Amino acid sequence: MVGGSPNQVAAPWESWPGGLAMARVRYREIQITDLQSRQRYDLQLLLEGRSVAQADVTTLPMAMPALDDKPFTVLLGTCFSHHQDPGGNVGKTFAALPSAARPDVKLLAGDQVYLDEPWYKFAFSFSREELHASFMEAYTGTWGQGRGTADRRGFAQLLSSGANYFSADDHEFWNNAPNFVAFARNTWSEDGRREWWEAAGGLYRAFQAPRALARFDVPPVSFLSVDTRVHREGDRGKFMKQATEDDVAAWVAGLNGPGVMVVGQPILQTERGWIKGTFTDWNLPDFQQYDNLVRILARSQQSIVILTGDVHFGRVARVRLASGKELIEIISSPMALVRDTARGTWVEAPDRFPPRLGSGLARSDVSTDARFKATDAHFLTLEFTRRGSGVNLRLRYWPVLPDAGAPSSDFGKPVWEQSIN
Repeated sequence: MVGGSPNQVAAPWESWPGGLAMARVRYREIQITDLQSRQRYDLQLLLEGRSVAQADVTTLPMAMPALDDKPFTVLLGTCFSHHQDPGGNVGKTFAALPSAARPDVKLLAGDQVYLDEPWYKFAFSFSREELHASFMEAYTGTWGQGRGTADRRGFAQLLSSGANYFSADDHEFWNNAPNFVAFARNTWSEDGRREWWEAAGGLYRAFQAPRALARFDVPPVSFLSVDTRVHREGDRGKFMKQATEDDVAAWVAGLNGPGVMVVGQPILQTERGWIKGTFTDWNLPDFQQYDNLVRILARSQQSIVILTGDVHFGRVARVRLASGKELIEIISSPMALVRDTARGTWVEAPDRFPPRLGSGLARSDVSTDARFKATDAHFLTLEFTRRGSGVNLRLRYWPVLPDAGAPSSDFGKPVWEQSIN
């Protein structure tokens, strides 16, 4: 590490896939302490004294910056198919951000890799070893994009510049995981789904997130990243473990200021329905546990901002809670669209929240902001500054640069702003 003399404590080595020589990964988690607040630290991976990889992180501020200071900035992005970004344009866009707009933290809320693409190759059964090799190729192609090129601009640069918090969606496994999908023969049997799930889950833990829940605080705001895919049940009962639901409930009940919660699919959403859910992907409201999550959020005494993706468009919507506070949902999707046939169509949020009867809650009107309607490749940054007992939040829109490299007039445009108390 460059930039100070912090302490480092390394956990034991782990490996994937255990016992197989093919496509093997060895990894470990290193905890670094004694860091100074809001300072940049340069990291290096050394092999026999030689630097083979570099990254940098900026530590969290002790509190939200004042209105006249540099905002605490968070990047929100989802849905990145490296096959559809051969020029590394997402990474080039990230590199083009002005220094004042560079994020302190990146929240990548699902579909960072597409293990089931191109879809047609999975029409035939894969052996376990072939699945492992295919999945490893997807991760190295995504995580390594831009390494070794002259300008080093690719997704690898985005990942290595600043801290990352990850959550999974279906393509970290396969479309509609853990349920079967018609195009992937391996998912047609219970054994085949389990084999795929275990292999993909091991790589997800190695590359992205070893735990289903992560929290950090920048007072008065508390951030919580919650995974709704890695423990999802095929019978549409739960999309997270009961212990995780309990942790979410405790977080909401303990908020002393605004909360920001990251999930892999929208909360302000309707049920997919049997036909679409069976052959595409189930939404959160298609699960029994959704009503529990809605009740937890509805009881909040503080405003909560939901950050999510999945749907291949960008949107801001809000609803008033019983406490008088607000639930605000911000969607950013995609960064690099997996294929043209998956292009999203912008739609408003459901008129009412909860979107269906049966939760036992009074339903409230939902307002969708018509000023932000993104359907192209993009990511967002959220700029937080202290305002009274709450914060001011400004949302900036960053369309991905085209191959020619010239930014549009919308590059970095503020598209939404609000005080949140």
